[in-house]
Amino acid sequence: MPTPCILDNVAAPVVTGVDAVVELMGPNKGLTDIFLSTENLIFEEGIALGLPVRIHLENAILGPSCYIGSSTKPVQIDLTTGQSGELHGASGSLTFNDPFTVTTLTNTKLVNNTFATPAASGCGGLFSLFVDPLVNSIIGLPSGEGTNSATLVGNLQDGNKKAVKNSE
Repeated sequence: MPTPCILDNVAAPVVTGVDAVVELMGPNKGLTDIFLSTENLIFEEGIALGLPVRIHLENAILGPSCYIGSSTKPVQIDLTTGQSGELHGASGSLTFNDPFTVTTLTNTKLVNNTFATPAASGCGGLFSLFVDPLVNSIIGLPSGEGTNSATLVGNLQDGNKKAVKNSE
């Protein structure tokens, strides 16, 4: 039996660990393609928050250009506080400030279990012809609807234009 090397636990994550960073996409860096429905968010039905994104896979081997989705063909993740596949969201607790200019939802859970994901591309730089298929094989991409899931948990606040401007 080989003797374990103490460096195995240090070097392996640096070389093989992958960071996945979700980036908003679309015209104007996603700012015009984001969809928000406060009504759907509160009543736990339909799409509450739509996000066009690409996922940047980062590590020393994959290089700086390894993405799932792109700026022109983003992964569309439409989140709901209702039910999406086998996932169940929740709108959380609703409160208002005294002049009713700011709405706060605490402990909100937005989910999606029905979005498709394209293959990764641009992985490995000059060696992407070989690295892309390897990455896709390991991750299982492309993957169809119902094989992916996204969950976003937190607190959400919404306010009218004047209240937001006054809070700056």
